[in-house]
Amino acid sequence: MSPIRSLWILEPITLAFCTLSVAVLVLAYSVPGSTEFLALSPTLTLEKGYVWQLLTYALLPYSILSFLILSGLILWFGRYVERWLGAARYIALLMAAALACALTYVVLAPVSVPLVGALFVTSAVGVVFLVWSIANRAVFRWPLKLFWLVAAAWMLYTAIASPLYLSIVHLVAWALGGVTAALAIQGWRAMPSNPTPHSDAREAPGSAGDIAARAGGRER
Repeated sequence: MSPIRSLWILEPITLAFCTLSVAVLVLAYSVPGSTEFLALSPTLTLEKGYVWQLLTYALLPYSILSFLILSGLILWFGRYVERWLGAARYIALLMAAALACALTYVVLAPVSVPLVGALFVTSAVGVVFLVWSIANRAVFRWPLKLFWLVAAAWMLYTAIASPLYLSIVHLVAWALGGVTAALAIQGWRAMPSNPTPHSDAREAPGSAGDIAARAGGRER
């Protein structure tokens, strides 16, 4: 199966999220003034009741470059997290991360600076992915390992280098991802075997899936 075909099959909710981001990006560049209604502005949210901004800001990329980077991250993270949590809980995670971070920003932001971008949502999904990969002993090829390390370092640097109120918003996203992963491990869904053969991960030697595969080979 080709990589493009596997993407369309494995992560429909994640692809829908990225597709919506593309649509919002086109709208922001083609319709003057639309950013004012889509970006999260504490003043407009509190005083004029623009409550939709609590979600739409996460779909409005800061720039085309940031869109490409964050879409690449969430496409990779999401292909595993979505299968682990299931579609409904994955949607709940995306919406909860956007809402929790937006509300924290509205309360703590010292000035009415608009907030855009899916960085916090991606961070929450990334934490769930990290817990999944450790708990499931997933083994990835080196290019993807390097990609993950660079992404993690970039997110950590962004959180540390940001003003205190933005660092707190990052912590909220990480905490939400950690709680989601803990709930998933405790009872939402049994820990799945390592990803299917056409994904980017391989069965870890000695894992349940690896032992079952070898046993099946001997029976044949």
